[in-house]
Amino acid sequence: MAINPYESVLKQLEEKNRQDVATAQQGAGSQAQQSYIDYMNSLKTLNQGLRSQGITGGGSESALLGANVGYQRQKNLIAGNLAQNLQGLSQNYMANRTAIETQRAEWQAQEQAKNEQRFANTITGYDTVGKVDSAISAAQTAGETWKVPYLMAQRAALLEQAKALVASGGGGTTSNVSAYSPTTVTPTAVKVASYTGTSGGGMAGGGGGAW
Repeated sequence: MAINPYESVLKQLEEKNRQDVATAQQGAGSQAQQSYIDYMNSLKTLNQGLRSQGITGGGSESALLGANVGYQRQKNLIAGNLAQNLQGLSQNYMANRTAIETQRAEWQAQEQAKNEQRFANTITGYDTVGKVDSAISAAQTAGETWKVPYLMAQRAALLEQAKALVASGGGGTTSNVSAYSPTTVTPTAVKVASYTGTSGGGMAGGGGGAW
């Protein structure tokens, strides 16, 4: 099966989201650092001004407290903006991811339908029960269980044809089944839920061989 193109789209989306989050965090970090520098500079200037004016005691403490309150307010503003930005990025990422995953699932379903149609078109190549049984085993081993219902339908058709040959006196050997032109199985054919093994034994009305 072809590689789903939306896998790479998802990876690109994840990488962009990672970069966007990192950029937002770095921006907030730079703002916080600059805010601290501004705060320390303001304290230095404030202290110099207070000393030059001879302000001490309660007046000095009040001025310093005001500077600290302003700094804390700026810190909270930066943190709040970062949280809001990250939330927006997360919501945008999840919305885009959901849309891409929907497109990925639709593409996968379309590809599966194409694969099933292609396989159904070649089902008549399995013109003996032995070939069908080998194909079923191979499909199960490969994890391609979606092939099994088509193969089981083909197997049932071959056995029905063999029964018809036996009933008409045409014999009941595997070569008879192989020689008989099997019915084409389409995607709308009746599907068997699971494969339980190879039927064996003779058939009434003929030479009776293993199927």
